[in-house]
Amino acid sequence: MEEKNNIDHYAKALFSIWNEFDEQNKIQFTNWIKEVYFSIKNNFAYISIISSNILTKKEKKTLIQSSFGEMNLNKKNLPQIYLYNFLFVLIDNDFFAKILEIIICFFEKLDDFQNFTFLRIYSPFEIDKEILKKIEGFFVIKTGKKIRYENIIDRNLIGGMKIAFGNEVYDYSIKGKINQIKWNIENFDRLYQKEH
Repeated sequence: MEEKNNIDHYAKALFSIWNEFDEQNKIQFTNWIKEVYFSIKNNFAYISIISSNILTKKEKKTLIQSSFGEMNLNKKNLPQIYLYNFLFVLIDNDFFAKILEIIICFFEKLDDFQNFTFLRIYSPFEIDKEILKKIEGFFVIKTGKKIRYENIIDRNLIGGMKIAFGNEVYDYSIKGKINQIKWNIENFDRLYQKEH
């Protein structure tokens, strides 16, 4: 529970930084955060190295800078400077291992602020843009909010898709249907006894 509170605390701090910028710097800051997220999203080795005791904190900060470009200390690059400093605070506080969760929590706060809902659409293949537009339209009506989405390829799904937003998951996958049938079979006696 404390870890979840810390993630939320850091996400609020990141949002506070974002909220202090003018519109142009908000866009740059958001783009920098996206770049960090997508650069390390599937690179668990990188996160492990930065989070480990193998390197000194100074070496970790140097690695961050070399990964995302040298810090340009002029006023035009305030978003980059603030984001680097935020990442350095995570390193100093030994909390960099949670960077992805912090960024996701930040974007949830940003989406709430901007009246957006973010969908994670899992499928075994890339979904056609026309189908994604229909899914978007459905959830605009369902939530009353604007929609952002990410199509995440999950080879473990046999077919169909799974849509997650907030705490809700809609499982339209074949794997989900198989798991539901399996659960029904395993719990048949208990279900049958309730009916009779």
